[in-house]
Amino acid sequence: MAGGEGKGSLRPYRCWAPCKSTFASAAALGVHQIKCRHNPALRRTNISTPLTRFLRPSVPVPQNLTPLPSPTAGNRVVTACATSTTPITYQILSPPPTPPSPEVNDGADNTRITGLKRKLNDDDDGTGLSDSSNHHLEGRSYCPKKCGKHFVDKCGATRHALYCGITPEEKKDAVIKKFAGDPRHVCSKCGEVFASTSMKSSHEDICILTAEEVKLKYKDDESHFCQTCGDFFVQVINRTTHQKSCGATIDQLHIKFKDDPRHWCTDCGEFFIHYQNLRSHVERYHSVLDILTMTANQMKRVHPLNHNKTAIGNEDCLDPSFPNYSEIIEKKLQWVELFSQREVASYVYRAFVLGPLFRRGTDYREFILQHPEQTARYSGMKSEDGRFSDINNWHKQSPPLSALGRGHMEGLEVVFGGDTLFEGPDAGKDARALEALEINFGYYYQQYSETKMRFLNTRRELSNLAFNPPTKIKDMIEHAVRGDDIVPLEASLTKVEFSPVLCDNNVVTSTFSPLNISTRPRPTTEADIMTEVDTLFGQLMAELRLLSPSSFNVYSVLLFKKADLGGVSRPREILEKLLGSEEQTQLEAYHGKGVEASDGGINRAHYVNPDFDTILKELKSGEKIALQVARTRCTSREDAEEKEAFLQYETGVVNRKKPHGIVRIVPLNIRTEWAAWRRLPDHVKRIAQESGERGIMPFSFGSATEDPLWKDGDFEFPINLRRQLSKPELKVVDSHFR
Repeated sequence: MAGGEGKGSLRPYRCWAPCKSTFASAAALGVHQIKCRHNPALRRTNISTPLTRFLRPSVPVPQNLTPLPSPTAGNRVVTACATSTTPITYQILSPPPTPPSPEVNDGADNTRITGLKRKLNDDDDGTGLSDSSNHHLEGRSYCPKKCGKHFVDKCGATRHALYCGITPEEKKDAVIKKFAGDPRHVCSKCGEVFASTSMKSSHEDICILTAEEVKLKYKDDESHFCQTCGDFFVQVINRTTHQKSCGATIDQLHIKFKDDPRHWCTDCGEFFIHYQNLRSHVERYHSVLDILTMTANQMKRVHPLNHNKTAIGNEDCLDPSFPNYSEIIEKKLQWVELFSQREVASYVYRAFVLGPLFRRGTDYREFILQHPEQTARYSGMKSEDGRFSDINNWHKQSPPLSALGRGHMEGLEVVFGGDTLFEGPDAGKDARALEALEINFGYYYQQYSETKMRFLNTRRELSNLAFNPPTKIKDMIEHAVRGDDIVPLEASLTKVEFSPVLCDNNVVTSTFSPLNISTRPRPTTEADIMTEVDTLFGQLMAELRLLSPSSFNVYSVLLFKKADLGGVSRPREILEKLLGSEEQTQLEAYHGKGVEASDGGINRAHYVNPDFDTILKELKSGEKIALQVARTRCTSREDAEEKEAFLQYETGVVNRKKPHGIVRIVPLNIRTEWAAWRRLPDHVKRIAQESGERGIMPFSFGSATEDPLWKDGDFEFPINLRRQLSKPELKVVDSHFR
């Protein structure tokens, strides 16, 4: 029975057995009991399809129940989805009476519970914040600093307020200052200081104990093991998060959470498996923000181009005569500067696909060491934006195109093996160099018959390998010849969680199919090893010297609807028709950079996977035509990246403004190269910001004699389309679908 019966006001409110969850107030208990999996008030009377288990938390069902009579005022009948052939009836019974409890003041009980271990349940994300809809917020205590966050009791709100509104660095300094001398808050191994003893204890599980020791420590605690697949989790909240989607397809999850507003965005209807992601989504894309009052933390989290999506295309252009014009421009530049900082760092990560012999519950590291023939490794890059994730998100978004994604689709386990961080202005270049080094290590490592582990990367990235000094390249080859790995295996490996998808039995190429490469015995004597190393090193350096200097350029493409062109198809005629039109027109623009194609067109990488390319998939239907209107040869790859970032950002800013001419330009690619943006001079960043705020499009329809706002070599902004009429780069993009 639930209740708070006992002496004094310090006794907690308890849920029914076997749940036994404890709460500080009757209001909090009532909220929990509505959805508690052990609630005896919700009885299921008929079971007809496995999908019905997603309509509510599962509870033991007596076998002797009979169908209910016709619904009355006290009953509610719920029918399953269309996939169910037999309706499922639920009966709501009166819950057990709650014994008398201490009075609650103002809807919130401020009593502090001491001496109790707080156990997480399915509705708790470990932060103390409520994720319920508004009718569940009664009795909550709000942050005294009015940041909007709410907590179960006043103690949680008070603890939060200690560090509310300060940066992570300031919080870290405050925690060190307050708790550095208290051993209960300091890790006994590494000396890191924590604000709470529970955080310190969780950290020490990973810092001090090995993976096997942690698993042994919690072997009798079911809250650390997934009830569906049996996977072990050090953090209970990670198990709770994982278990919500374990073993379910995305359609089943839609049914499971169809009536739970914590998983659906009310603005755009997007579904989120984890409601923490919904919070972040709403803040980033649907919140109305005042630039003059934004905090530094908000600027770091919210995208300056994609925030408040309902305002895109509806903002007023900023007039230089506006009283706060200079202040707004400065704040916008500060915003993009703080947001872009998160993208400066780059990571090189490793991931493993474990073969069919792997069994759930087996330690990942031990399996890799004992069964290298059942292990395939992949090396890749990700940006700072993915610092809280594992592998690059594109593997999860397009599994058929990814070696890791295909392994997952085959039903194999994909494991994250750690990463290496690079920071500073050359972070991207340094990360590409290490990635290429690891890829080529695998290329040489697999050439010997004694090799058991395989490597999934197929492109050698020789142009990026050339960023490494010759001594480092030769050392890599020597490790490969000797059979010594250049990357030590991490002590703690974690499972990569893909979006719930069904395994595809039609995947033809198996991750562990025989390799189509010729192998030779590995040399054994020191003299033979060094001879082999010198030979391979000489061949590789000759390959690098043969690499022709790549011509990098930045280019711009406009996409037209064929129905608006009246049968015109030649490049010059298309552009002349646009310049002479007086009708309202909306065009899509793509700004890109890369190695110049052999015909002087767009980057040849667009044609690697046409079905997934940003430009070519727009042309697949045959209703549009793409016109390359500008192409500028750049001095280097970095120079091309910077000009691309400038055009992408300026186009993104002007896209938020109300159209004030007959042509509206919508960006087709909205991902900005922030690392390249940060390399731009301050005055160039200001040109991009002010031009976008004033509604100046990246393409000019003015006189051919007008002066550009920014000119660097052959690059001009804005791109004057009348001058482009006589340029050789004006050409229709080959769609490859004809």
